[in-house]
Amino acid sequence: MRLVKNFVAILVITISLFLVCDFILSHIGVNPYDLLKRYPDTMVSGIAHPVYHHDLKPNLDKIEAWGPLKYRLCTNPYGFKVSCNNVRETRKDFDIAFMGDSFTESVGTIYEESFVGLYAQKHPDIAVANFGVRAYSPSIYFKKIEFLLNNGFTFNHLIVLPDISDIRDEAILYTIDGKIGSIVDNIEHIAFEESINEYEIENKIINSFHKMLAKHFKFTWFINCSIYDYYNDDGTGEKIIKGVADSTISRWTRDIDSPHYGKEGVLGGIRKNLEYMRRLKQLLDKHNIKMTVVVYPWPAQLFFEDRDHLGMQIWKDFCIKEGCYNFIDANPFFFDEIQKSSKMEVIKKYYIHGDVHFNTEGNKAMFAVIDNSFQR
Repeated sequence: MRLVKNFVAILVITISLFLVCDFILSHIGVNPYDLLKRYPDTMVSGIAHPVYHHDLKPNLDKIEAWGPLKYRLCTNPYGFKVSCNNVRETRKDFDIAFMGDSFTESVGTIYEESFVGLYAQKHPDIAVANFGVRAYSPSIYFKKIEFLLNNGFTFNHLIVLPDISDIRDEAILYTIDGKIGSIVDNIEHIAFEESINEYEIENKIINSFHKMLAKHFKFTWFINCSIYDYYNDDGTGEKIIKGVADSTISRWTRDIDSPHYGKEGVLGGIRKNLEYMRRLKQLLDKHNIKMTVVVYPWPAQLFFEDRDHLGMQIWKDFCIKEGCYNFIDANPFFFDEIQKSSKMEVIKKYYIHGDVHFNTEGNKAMFAVIDNSFQR
């Protein structure tokens, strides 16, 4: 009996010391995800901006981590993702510029294998810029373009790639401060600044206790996630894909009443997206710049076989009403691919495993769709 009591006492003391250390380390900024480089080191590659909230740091040449992937990330003096051979490029005049979020930045992929980089290589006679950065949405699209135009940048055509996540971003994250005219965020830490991967949290937090662990006991949370991954890996990856597909961030395209979009709800997020995209369109018209809108699916739309989803319809209707120069829908390509194999095979082929973003094959597919459909 004494042996059992001693064992229990040692166990309780060990767990207590671990939790105390976990709490202290978590609150001084030590994170197991960063230590193991499992998730994006965004605090190193990102920088706050006084007008449009955040950007990539200028003059980067570093090995970036995104999930299990490591890739070389380079930026020019203005913070645009570029080929590492062009980090000193300072031109401000472009023929075509791309604007979007992490999909347009092409996280997890070197510039040359991103769809923007592939387009630039295919058309060396055209000056191409990538203005896209992770965690952008239409209010930031608008303010960044306004800032660039006011600071000597010129371009003839802007290709905008609104993302599925933009609806929630505008519903709960961003607003333009009427007094200072700059983007401010509504929560303490947005996805761009979180060192714990957002989709990891979305798929594994199921109650307030889990939220508390993720915030205050990051090493305990890490162990919890590792156990979750172990028991949800069936060898085929299908359980992980299903978990990614059911993210609350993309749920709005099939559930307009989803409760995960703040006080204004999904419809409020849609209204703000349309408002800022109209303001962006008006700004471009004022400068005689053409606007093309490109839409694409997340794994969620493919998994739930939501071909004509709301995320596509919104921007198609927007372009008809506002007079976009082009509207390019990449959804048919991916759904046609499903007919040739299966939705699981298509998701595995074109998306980063356990993530919503395109892998190198997905970037090739996006490049092909844009290159074949885009009219200058």
